[in-house]
Amino acid sequence: MTIKEILLQEIESSSESLLEQILDFLRFLKNKQLAVKENTQTPQINLETASSNTLNQPEAALADSSQ
Repeated sequence: MTIKEILLQEIESSSESLLEQILDFLRFLKNKQLAVKENTQTPQINLETASSNTLNQPEAALADSSQ
């Protein structure tokens, strides 16, 4: 049996109140995973909207955006 099949079997035998908690926890884990994925991606510079100052002096752009 796969993990998914085992989970489905457990879901079938669970109460409605337990299912609500499981759904809440599953959504929490998915959001957490998404947040970790977003934090590990390197920021991209949009060359169409970036000013020449931003491209020539990235330290200044970082200081401006943190305020």
